[in-house]
Amino acid sequence: MISKFINRLKLQVGTEAQIDEVEFYRRKSDKSKMGTEKNFFIDSICPETKFMLSSEYARTKIMRGFHGSIKSANAIMKGWEIYYTFIIKHQHFKCCPYELAIPELAQQLKEVKNRWLGLIRLSKSIIN
Repeated sequence: MISKFINRLKLQVGTEAQIDEVEFYRRKSDKSKMGTEKNFFIDSICPETKFMLSSEYARTKIMRGFHGSIKSANAIMKGWEIYYTFIIKHQHFKCCPYELAIPELAQQLKEVKNRWLGLIRLSKSIIN
């Protein structure tokens, strides 16, 4: 629900993006010794606002263990994207990236103590 809401927001971000990938090896099976697979987390961030534009989970071979599917891995990464962009304050800016990239939303959530709940309420009111 929050994902659908934030995907509709109009961003005020720069014209450049920084892309970072993290390579890691994941066991093919947690029950038997089947070796490992090479996988990646890929993030794209606006360097001016530090707003996370996208976050994806990628693999190089067949995926069999990240809660059963690429879909669940991407759902977890979307949760991380929401947390990074809307919940925690950036160390340099002393505010959340969305406050710089979406000033209108920053005004709406200004007095909200729990931004997770604030995003859920806004999502419900706009999606429904």
